[in-house]
Amino acid sequence: MEEAAAWLAGFIVGDGCLCYSSKPKDGKRYFEARVRIGIFEMEPIEKAARLMGVKPFKTSRGRYESDANGTRAISVISRIIPHLAGRKAREGAFILEHGPRVSLDVYMQYRDLFWNGRRKQAALATPRDWATIRKANEQATLTPPCSAASGLRWKQSLPNVARLSGQ
Repeated sequence: MEEAAAWLAGFIVGDGCLCYSSKPKDGKRYFEARVRIGIFEMEPIEKAARLMGVKPFKTSRGRYESDANGTRAISVISRIIPHLAGRKAREGAFILEHGPRVSLDVYMQYRDLFWNGRRKQAALATPRDWATIRKANEQATLTPPCSAASGLRWKQSLPNVARLSGQ
């Protein structure tokens, strides 16, 4: 059981998130704990879904995902938190401290502490921005990352590289 929790924690660290998601209900908005994992391979998602007690699903973009919400997310986080470190451990601790459903104030506190700008990054990667990005890249001038002298020093510090390159 501990090995499965460690595997799930590693999977979440690499391809998942611990967060609060916004949900509308009865004309009001509330924020619910969420553990979500998503990749383009079904088998690992199926295993993760079984461990989380949920069902996997396929998105319209061909990605396989699994998510646990509310009290189920709290249960998953409490099982994997001993195997988390860094930011994910802090996110998990925050969610466990505040519970499965929080107010707007707590959600804003979470967002201020852990917001990473992913939504903004995703917007930059949309097709409507490709022309702008392409134009900016065409105008950029490329410079060598280091001078010839520093490149030579690097090769000298790695004798196998110099020998393989024929020098």
